[in-house]
Amino acid sequence: MGYPGAVSLLDGYKATYIATSDYQTLAASCTDFFQMFWNSKTVRILEIYVSMKDTGASQTFNTISLYKRTAGNSVAGTSSTFGNITKMDSGNAANDASPKIFSANPTVGAGTMITTVTLPSYTTGFTGTVSNSPGDFCIFKANNMAQALVLKASNEGVALSLGGSTQAGSSPKTRVTVVWTEE
Repeated sequence: MGYPGAVSLLDGYKATYIATSDYQTLAASCTDFFQMFWNSKTVRILEIYVSMKDTGASQTFNTISLYKRTAGNSVAGTSSTFGNITKMDSGNAANDASPKIFSANPTVGAGTMITTVTLPSYTTGFTGTVSNSPGDFCIFKANNMAQALVLKASNEGVALSLGGSTQAGSSPKTRVTVVWTEE
């Protein structure tokens, strides 16, 4: 039994991974643009971040919804796996779950919305690559008060969606970062 606010200085025992996609141009009238599904190990998603950049002087972002899917998105040749998946401990086994980002709209699988985040706009001064500024947004984060998003069956996954909106701006691009454990 722990105490509220108690901090452990020991590393966790679960294999932990972090993945960041390349920046992608999202589809017009964008539905789901990210998904991650269970494969064979229990997956606990700890954090999901969305980063955006634009070549213009200002950017207006949309509302992003986080879904727990019960059926995978069907995509014909338009998904890409994340190129840079890092093990937090080099002794961890290779990752089992495979996050994907889409540059074209998939046929969206069934599911339930978990939360919706409306992203703020920014103006002059945040052009080019937006990093550690108003262009980086936490969509989900588990903590000592909230459980991780747990995937433990072949029909369980998570997805991020713009709900049919088109990302505004001059050549806007989006990238997703996800942190998870496997056991």
